[in-house]
Amino acid sequence: MLETGGWEEYSPPDARFPKDDLRGEILERLKIFDAIGRIYKTTARTVTESYYFLGDIPQETIWKELINLSFKVLSSEFTSFAHDYLDAVLEAYEVRSGREEIRKIMMEDPGVREVLARLPDKVKEYFSEGAILEAEVFHDPEGPSPPEITVWIRTSLPVEEAISRLDRLDEEWWMDQVEKVGGRVCLLITGKD
Repeated sequence: MLETGGWEEYSPPDARFPKDDLRGEILERLKIFDAIGRIYKTTARTVTESYYFLGDIPQETIWKELINLSFKVLSSEFTSFAHDYLDAVLEAYEVRSGREEIRKIMMEDPGVREVLARLPDKVKEYFSEGAILEAEVFHDPEGPSPPEITVWIRTSLPVEEAISRLDRLDEEWWMDQVEKVGGRVCLLITGKD
């Protein structure tokens, strides 16, 4: 058997992937290296050895695509990782309703997944440790639009101070995230009871 992993014996195909579609290139290469990893039973080494196979693509991009690829169900290990990741992200939220629907939206949409993962740290930065994040699914009763996730920032700050901080969060971070979530996440503020 190939105890050393067998990378020396494998030559990447001569045909180059089109550079104008970097995401497609990464996905195709990751599918190939996943298949090679299964053949050689090298799941523990495939991420490290992927840098050899993926060449000059930035590591941050590779890791982002590995996470996205895990949601595409290439193997049971990836599927397990995807569900663990979603559960870890949702631990930062008190989910009012629609937990499974929120997980489904996150699985389908990498932008929503990324923003919901980063949002708790941003809320702590702008509102302090005392703020609580609540999430629920909203269905528009007037149309067939896709469901959206409403995230409530529950804070005990005075109303004007809370609004001021939300405005700063909007200007300095949230407005850059709106395109990523494609209208599927709404950020609101509310007081603590």
